Amino acid sequence: MLKIKNTKQLYLLVVALWLGFFVVSVGSSRALTTALDQKCQANAKDVGGICVPTGSGLSEAPIYLILSNLFSWLLALFTVFAIGAFVLAGIQYSAAAGDEDVIKKAKETAKNAGIGIAVGLSGFVIVRAISAALTGQSWFF
Repeated sequence: MLKIKNTKQLYLLVVALWLGFFVVSVGSSRALTTALDQKCQANAKDVGGICVPTGSGLSEAPIYLILSNLFSWLLALFTVFAIGAFVLAGIQYSAAAGDEDVIKKAKETAKNAGIGIAVGLSGFVIVRAISAALTGQSWFF
Protein backbone atom coordinates (compact mmCIF):
# COMPACT_ATOMS: atom_id res chain seq x y z
CA MET A 1 0.00 0.00 0.00
CA LEU A 2 1.10 3.55 -0.72
CA LYS A 3 1.99 5.80 2.19
CA ILE A 4 1.50 9.48 1.50
CA LYS A 5 3.56 11.68 3.77
CA ASN A 6 2.30 15.13 2.76
CA THR A 7 -0.33 16.86 0.65
CA LYS A 8 2.15 17.68 -2.10
CA GLN A 9 2.56 13.97 -2.81
CA LEU A 10 -1.21 13.52 -2.70
CA TYR A 11 -1.73 16.30 -5.26
CA LEU A 12 0.99 14.85 -7.48
CA LEU A 13 -0.58 11.42 -7.29
CA VAL A 14 -4.05 12.78 -8.13
CA VAL A 15 -2.67 14.79 -11.06
CA ALA A 16 -0.69 11.78 -12.34
CA LEU A 17 -3.75 9.52 -12.14
CA TRP A 18 -5.92 12.16 -13.81
CA LEU A 19 -3.37 12.64 -16.62
CA GLY A 20 -3.07 8.89 -17.08
CA PHE A 21 -6.83 8.53 -17.26
CA PHE A 22 -7.04 11.45 -19.71
CA VAL A 23 -4.34 9.99 -21.99
CA VAL A 24 -5.95 6.55 -22.00
CA SER A 25 -9.46 7.89 -22.60
CA VAL A 26 -8.36 10.24 -25.41
CA GLY A 27 -6.35 7.47 -27.05
CA SER A 28 -9.19 4.96 -26.88
CA SER A 29 -11.75 7.50 -28.12
CA ARG A 30 -9.48 8.34 -31.06
CA ALA A 31 -9.11 4.67 -31.84
CA LEU A 32 -12.87 4.25 -31.62
CA THR A 33 -13.49 7.30 -33.81
CA THR A 34 -10.91 6.05 -36.32
CA ALA A 35 -12.49 2.61 -36.33
CA LEU A 36 -15.95 4.10 -36.89
CA ASP A 37 -14.75 6.47 -39.60
CA GLN A 38 -12.80 3.75 -41.39
CA LYS A 39 -14.48 2.64 -44.58
CA CYS A 40 -14.73 -0.95 -45.72
CA GLN A 41 -11.87 -2.53 -47.58
CA ALA A 42 -11.74 -2.53 -51.37
CA ASN A 43 -13.46 -5.93 -51.69
CA ALA A 44 -16.37 -5.08 -49.35
CA LYS A 45 -19.27 -2.64 -49.28
CA ASP A 46 -20.93 -0.93 -46.34
CA VAL A 47 -24.46 -2.22 -45.77
CA GLY A 48 -26.06 -0.68 -42.69
CA GLY A 49 -22.72 -0.19 -40.97
CA ILE A 50 -21.55 -3.74 -41.69
CA CYS A 51 -18.86 -4.53 -44.24
CA VAL A 52 -20.24 -7.21 -46.57
CA PRO A 53 -17.68 -8.93 -48.83
CA THR A 54 -18.12 -8.58 -52.57
CA GLY A 55 -16.35 -10.21 -55.46
CA SER A 56 -16.36 -13.64 -53.82
CA GLY A 57 -16.03 -15.37 -57.19
CA LEU A 58 -19.44 -16.99 -56.89
CA SER A 59 -21.85 -16.85 -59.77
CA GLU A 60 -24.51 -14.16 -59.74
CA ALA A 61 -26.71 -16.21 -62.09
CA PRO A 62 -30.15 -17.36 -60.89
CA ILE A 63 -30.32 -20.80 -59.28
CA TYR A 64 -32.50 -22.30 -62.04
CA LEU A 65 -29.85 -21.42 -64.62
CA ILE A 66 -27.06 -22.93 -62.52
CA LEU A 67 -29.06 -26.14 -62.02
CA SER A 68 -29.97 -26.29 -65.70
CA ASN A 69 -26.32 -25.97 -66.69
CA LEU A 70 -25.30 -28.60 -64.14
CA PHE A 71 -27.87 -31.08 -65.41
CA SER A 72 -26.91 -30.36 -69.01
CA TRP A 73 -23.26 -31.12 -68.20
CA LEU A 74 -24.16 -34.31 -66.33
CA LEU A 75 -26.41 -35.52 -69.12
CA ALA A 76 -23.78 -34.72 -71.73
CA LEU A 77 -21.22 -36.69 -69.72
CA PHE A 78 -23.67 -39.57 -69.36
CA THR A 79 -24.31 -39.55 -73.10
CA VAL A 80 -20.59 -39.56 -73.88
CA PHE A 81 -20.15 -42.65 -71.69
CA ALA A 82 -23.11 -44.34 -73.38
CA ILE A 83 -21.67 -43.63 -76.84
CA GLY A 84 -18.31 -44.94 -75.63
CA ALA A 85 -20.05 -48.14 -74.48
CA PHE A 86 -21.69 -48.42 -77.91
CA VAL A 87 -18.29 -48.08 -79.62
CA LEU A 88 -16.86 -50.68 -77.22
CA ALA A 89 -19.70 -53.05 -78.15
CA GLY A 90 -18.86 -52.57 -81.82
CA ILE A 91 -15.21 -53.36 -81.17
CA GLN A 92 -16.20 -56.45 -79.16
CA TYR A 93 -18.48 -57.60 -81.97
CA SER A 94 -15.77 -57.05 -84.59
CA ALA A 95 -13.14 -58.84 -82.51
CA ALA A 96 -15.42 -61.78 -81.65
CA ALA A 97 -14.11 -63.87 -84.59
CA GLY A 98 -17.17 -66.12 -84.54
CA ASP A 99 -17.21 -66.81 -80.78
CA GLU A 100 -20.92 -66.97 -79.88
CA ASP A 101 -20.45 -65.98 -76.23
CA VAL A 102 -18.48 -62.83 -77.15
CA ILE A 103 -21.01 -61.94 -79.87
CA LYS A 104 -23.88 -62.38 -77.39
CA LYS A 105 -22.06 -60.19 -74.84
CA ALA A 106 -21.34 -57.53 -77.51
CA LYS A 107 -25.00 -57.48 -78.57
CA GLU A 108 -26.09 -57.11 -74.94
CA THR A 109 -23.59 -54.25 -74.47
CA ALA A 110 -24.86 -52.57 -77.67
CA LYS A 111 -28.48 -52.90 -76.50
CA ASN A 112 -27.65 -51.39 -73.10
CA ALA A 113 -25.61 -48.60 -74.73
CA GLY A 114 -28.55 -47.81 -77.03
CA ILE A 115 -30.84 -47.59 -74.01
CA GLY A 116 -28.24 -45.34 -72.35
CA ILE A 117 -28.09 -43.07 -75.39
CA ALA A 118 -31.91 -42.86 -75.53
CA VAL A 119 -32.13 -42.05 -71.81
CA GLY A 120 -29.32 -39.49 -72.07
CA LEU A 121 -30.84 -37.69 -75.06
CA SER A 122 -34.37 -37.78 -73.66
CA GLY A 123 -33.05 -36.46 -70.34
CA PHE A 124 -31.32 -33.64 -72.18
CA VAL A 125 -34.56 -32.75 -73.97
CA ILE A 126 -36.56 -32.91 -70.72
CA VAL A 127 -34.08 -30.67 -68.88
CA ARG A 128 -34.09 -28.16 -71.73
CA ALA A 129 -37.90 -28.17 -71.80
CA ILE A 130 -38.11 -27.60 -68.03
CA SER A 131 -35.52 -24.83 -68.30
CA ALA A 132 -37.50 -23.20 -71.10
CA ALA A 133 -40.70 -23.49 -69.06
CA LEU A 134 -39.10 -21.88 -66.00
CA THR A 135 -37.56 -19.02 -67.94
CA GLY A 136 -40.54 -18.41 -70.23
CA GLN A 137 -38.56 -19.10 -73.39
CA SER A 138 -39.80 -21.06 -76.38
CA TRP A 139 -39.61 -24.85 -76.42
CA PHE A 140 -37.24 -24.81 -79.36
CA PHE A 141 -33.50 -24.65 -78.84
